[in-house]
Amino acid sequence: MNKIIAAAAIAATAFSASSAAFAGERYVRGGYHHHRATVVGSYTKHVVVKTVKYRVVPVHYKIIARKVLVRPAQRVPYRVPAIRRQVAETVMIKPARRIWTIYYDKYGRKIGCWIDKPARYATRYRTVTIRPASIGYNVVPAQYRTVTHKVRVR
Repeated sequence: MNKIIAAAAIAATAFSASSAAFAGERYVRGGYHHHRATVVGSYTKHVVVKTVKYRVVPVHYKIIARKVLVRPAQRVPYRVPAIRRQVAETVMIKPARRIWTIYYDKYGRKIGCWIDKPARYATRYRTVTIRPASIGYNVVPAQYRTVTHKVRVR
């Protein structure tokens, strides 16, 4: 118990001495400044405290620009129609042939003979596909945008 009381007394003495040491100080902008601090019942000590000065340093910014992808490149399909043309062809309808025919002369007699019949031709039109229909692709390039950011340098 005596040890606790002695410790309390030492602490109280130290506190009163430290508060007495700062009795002569005054607050100056930027820090404490006093010429002399007087400690009661002891000695006088000359203390010089450096005054701190503040200055305003402007903030420097740097603008950083970077490229940002807005829309990626695309392949857009489109239809390529077929190319067709009409072609005219001469087509044989009946081939050349020989036929036995019987006919009567002016006296009424029956006469038979071979007759050569030429081939019969006709012009037919048909549609020919030159190139079939297909799908083509248009490439739309990617779109970019420049974005700027303000970054504090110092």
